[in-house]
Amino acid sequence: MLKQVYVCGLWLCPMAACKIVPAFTILENPSAAAGLHVIGPRMARRRGAPSEASLLRQLAAERRRHRELKTLVSEMDVPPTCYWKGPELAAAKRRRLRAKTHVQQLVSTLRQVRESEPWQLGEGSFGRVLLGRQAGSGELVALKVIPHGSGDGNDTLAVAQLRTEAEVLALMTERREPGFPRLLHCATQDVAGRSSLVLAMELLGPNIDDLWWEATGGTSFSVASTLRIGRQMLARLQHLHSAGFVHNDVSPRNFCMGRGHDAVEAAVGVKSEDRTSVVHLVDFGSATPVCGQLMTDEFRGTWLFAGAPSHTGGLPRACTPADDIASLVNCLIYLGSGSLPWEHSSSEAESEAAKKTVMAEQLTSLLPEALGGPVGRLWQLARQAHRSPLINIHEYAYDADWPTACRAALGADVMPCGSNAPNYDWEEVGITWSASGEIMHAR
Repeated sequence: MLKQVYVCGLWLCPMAACKIVPAFTILENPSAAAGLHVIGPRMARRRGAPSEASLLRQLAAERRRHRELKTLVSEMDVPPTCYWKGPELAAAKRRRLRAKTHVQQLVSTLRQVRESEPWQLGEGSFGRVLLGRQAGSGELVALKVIPHGSGDGNDTLAVAQLRTEAEVLALMTERREPGFPRLLHCATQDVAGRSSLVLAMELLGPNIDDLWWEATGGTSFSVASTLRIGRQMLARLQHLHSAGFVHNDVSPRNFCMGRGHDAVEAAVGVKSEDRTSVVHLVDFGSATPVCGQLMTDEFRGTWLFAGAPSHTGGLPRACTPADDIASLVNCLIYLGSGSLPWEHSSSEAESEAAKKTVMAEQLTSLLPEALGGPVGRLWQLARQAHRSPLINIHEYAYDADWPTACRAALGADVMPCGSNAPNYDWEEVGITWSASGEIMHAR
């Protein structure tokens, strides 16, 4: 059961059956009034108001450009042309990926303009994440909303997942762990005339996957950026494990950068750090207890990044922290190389088979040596934990032997920090985001 926690002048309430005074407003898509120019799939930047006709013209032009680039890449990506035109081929692939992303962004914006939907920030494991505003302070927040009374099994599952997410966020907020969004509110209120369960949390910046696309065009982060991100990802997961939960859906989209200084702490006179360089872990709807007795034969997570043991093959098993670490290894290989060996599998079964036969050397061969070594050591530690599972929750404490060995594998103990830390790749190309989390490019 959830308990009330008092943090920064707010009571963090358990979900209640009673009706309460609405505390948050869901913002409708502002494009009709202010105009949007989509930069990343998650956020938008205000510009001159685009009409539907203007968006349709842009979409037609961008689709034509994507087809031309696709044809160009196909012509160049064959021996021997691909050998002596390597740099030109890589540049053409980046342009093609950017054109594809822009097409998706334009389609999304056009749909929002036509339907006047709420401003969607992203999608969690059980629904959309919407932009909201706190009624009293005016602070922008992220909202997850589940209307009551749909009457199907999906509604019951979504409610259970929302309760799990609220429980995890309340606990991490109480522990004041860095790199987790603050829980602001979780209860029942009216949304668009319907009684709904509402979870409000701190609004963060863009996720790592969006920044990877924007900064690299879907190629690869530098070794320094990948390790800096990976060490923070690992620390967040280990703090979650230490608190008693397994995440079960580790992917680049479930890690977001911070959004400047904390508005609540500033309001009560507490000095806060700039969080734009801090990686945050999000989306806890699939979380399960560490060393719990919950056995399931259902797949949990994102198949591209899930480790081989997460594919149950129809056999019940308990989720463990080692599953999260195996997924983290796959995330780092993806960010550092731009691909995974099984990403073109036609089915989950084919993906599972590929994951079970691949060796560490095959995975790390995709990476530069300076990154392949640390990631390979972390892969071996995850595999070791799968073969000989730890059975005591205290063995997953942040300072216990296995978590400490995992951090040492990625060199966390010698990681430069503060002003000595290397710039992220998106900082090098001038990508930033506003106080409302909107991705912006340097002009």
